[in-house]
Amino acid sequence: MRNTGQTTPTFPEVRALMAKYGKTQLDMGKVTGTTYITYGKKLNSEVDFSMSDMLKIRAFFISLGEDPEELTMERLFFAWKNHNSEEVR
Repeated sequence: MRNTGQTTPTFPEVRALMAKYGKTQLDMGKVTGTTYITYGKKLNSEVDFSMSDMLKIRAFFISLGEDPEELTMERLFFAWKNHNSEEVR
């Protein structure tokens, strides 16, 4: 069955922070040590973020001024999955 409804973007917190600070996939690829193509695949859940990627991304946004106590790994990389799975039920 084809899904014709709108889907929630993957990693919405990461995307929101990228927008807030004007960062592109190219910028973020440099942060994680990958190409923008690879970063884009990770952002679209085609390839998994490694733990190293997640730590680098979190540290990068903290260095730009985000509160380390609020910017948890859960919030950045996992909360949206839990929220979306609850919507399906």
